[in-house]
Amino acid sequence: MKTSLALRALGSFRLVAVQVTAQARQESERVHQLRVTAWLREQAIFAIVKERHHPNDIGSVAHADCQRSSTCQQNDRLFRTEQAQVATAHHTDFPAKLRLPPDQEIPPMLPAKIAAIVMGAIALGMGALVGSVVTTGKSMHSRDTSEPRFVTAALSESESTQSLTMRTEGRLAPAHSRIVQATPTPAAPGAAANPPQAAPPSLPPPIAFQDALLKAANDLFSKANLEGAPQKVVLVIDPLIDGVTGGQTVATQGMERRITELVKKDYPRFEVTRFNSASVAKDPVVLIGTFTAINMSGAAAGLRDAYRICLALADLRNKKIISKGFARATTDGINPTPVAFFKDSPVFVKDPVIDGYIRSCQGTKAGDPLQQAYVDRIQASALVNDAIDAYNGHKYKESLALYENASKMTGGDQLRVLNGIYLANWHLNRYASAEEAFGKVVDYGLKIADPKQPLAIKFLFRKNASRFDRQDTEYAMWLRQVAQHTAKASACLEIVGHTSPTGPAKLNDRLSEMRAEYVRDRLGQQSKGLDQRLITRGAGSRELIVGTGRDDASDALDRRVEFRTAC
Repeated sequence: MKTSLALRALGSFRLVAVQVTAQARQESERVHQLRVTAWLREQAIFAIVKERHHPNDIGSVAHADCQRSSTCQQNDRLFRTEQAQVATAHHTDFPAKLRLPPDQEIPPMLPAKIAAIVMGAIALGMGALVGSVVTTGKSMHSRDTSEPRFVTAALSESESTQSLTMRTEGRLAPAHSRIVQATPTPAAPGAAANPPQAAPPSLPPPIAFQDALLKAANDLFSKANLEGAPQKVVLVIDPLIDGVTGGQTVATQGMERRITELVKKDYPRFEVTRFNSASVAKDPVVLIGTFTAINMSGAAAGLRDAYRICLALADLRNKKIISKGFARATTDGINPTPVAFFKDSPVFVKDPVIDGYIRSCQGTKAGDPLQQAYVDRIQASALVNDAIDAYNGHKYKESLALYENASKMTGGDQLRVLNGIYLANWHLNRYASAEEAFGKVVDYGLKIADPKQPLAIKFLFRKNASRFDRQDTEYAMWLRQVAQHTAKASACLEIVGHTSPTGPAKLNDRLSEMRAEYVRDRLGQQSKGLDQRLITRGAGSRELIVGTGRDDASDALDRRVEFRTAC
């Protein structure tokens, strides 16, 4: 920033110097023309006097012998006196081109030259001063500066024009291009190198949601590398998910339907087939996608004010990405409410399967391999998808059977499976089985939880209060299972309370701390001596997961209580 300002000042001052120099040259030329005109006027007077009074002595004044003849000198003085008188008497008789207009009196040359020199010296001096700051990287003040780049400037003049040019690494670039190449300032001995980083390319602004989705999808299918593929390509869509929570929402399901319609209409080479175990076994092309709330300014803790759409096509025959599509959408008309299964799921933790899905979509380019964690569990994931559909349709028995089958498959050790078995049993009023299933959820979460990805449980609190919004048997069972499994593992837990961003930050900090303390007290009542291995902290709204600030089911995870293994 400092270098940019100094460069602008340098350019301005030196341009002034060029202009002052040009003005001085113009003034000098004007004075010269005036002197020529005055000389012509004198010669005209001289001719008139000679013609009228000394017709036989033309040229005698300039004769070489005049300097050695007193008579000649006397005649010359008489001639010059007479010349002046004639000039006064006959001023109006001269041709117009030989007269000096009243506003063209010849100025004294010494003051004009001094003024031009002084103005030019001041401008060039100020430019040199600023130039020294830019070229050396040192401030005019005594303290050091750590500016990593320098540029030098030079003035370039031609016979007809003057132009400011920037000199970079021995080359001259015209000023009108306004391009300056910066070179690193040599680092001091022993200092770490600090190379300049290129500015990232600016991203286009978000567009309407439907337009953004069509852009991403058309890019995806039009650029797909189908070399070696059959004439009819089988396509399955592994349900699109939220790029942070890993859950399906009303918005992601709508995106799937719109993409399916687009493929059937504009890309007939692809044949869309349901995502299930049978279709996955045929190694089709699979479409994966994430829909992620983002902050346009890049603030990690800021409210999400746009969405990023990421789509990817992967060929399961060679386990590689064959195409990508991206777009950013405005928030208008988007419903991020989770579908029933993800809304009801009590526990959230980073799951290897979901993480592999997200990384395969967001962290790859065409030609890259799929994440192995995703590939290894895709067969089980297809069965899990059927179980989720059954749960969303209130078919709890069918859902339970599918979840239990999935748990027995390779890759069936997924959080979605454990959550599903718990939820289905709870809805079927099989409370003992549900409690046992929830215990397995806690064990799974504590096993894979780490400081960056802790076990999060969605306790719902009263608004602006540190008490649960319900005192039912389900919350009591959750607390009991957390206490028992923590005591059994002889683990220490850090309990962290969180709030949504609504309200003053200081109030949210205190409220989140009080909620963590409330959960700690409730856990301490479940197991004797456990309270000695529990610590609490309030994070306020500084660690948002969803970050939309809607304060509804879509951002319930922002009002969570987390459990981190502390010892």
